[in-house]
Amino acid sequence: MHVANAGPLLPHLSLQGGSRNSDPGVRWLAVCDARSIAPADFVKHQLRYRDRTGEVYSVVFNPDHRWLYFPNMPANEAVLIKRYDSDARRARFTAHSAFDDHTAPPDAPARESIEVRTLIFFAPESLSTFGGFGG
Repeated sequence: MHVANAGPLLPHLSLQGGSRNSDPGVRWLAVCDARSIAPADFVKHQLRYRDRTGEVYSVVFNPDHRWLYFPNMPANEAVLIKRYDSDARRARFTAHSAFDDHTAPPDAPARESIEVRTLIFFAPESLSTFGGFGG
């Protein structure tokens, strides 16, 4: 894709690893289908630091949301989540969370996982050289 006079495209990716505890009842990872989230479902919050102010979004309940979850995902599996995309023609945010399985025994172990985050910068003029990004 080539966008005339646009800045670099900036996807923010997160790799969520599976749980070391794959026993039933851990807090499973869930991801909401971005096509089911209305823009009004996102609520902006400020994160205030000493030297700057950041932003984070929460999602309000909407019965139209379609959530997918990954039960019993072992430690050697992972889910790649696009957390943000600067290209407004695509899904810009991915709502994700963990949730309690209320059918689990009260002493079920907690989910233990690892998350790796990365930012990727693409200059618009270079996108045609990458397969799948077209030009």
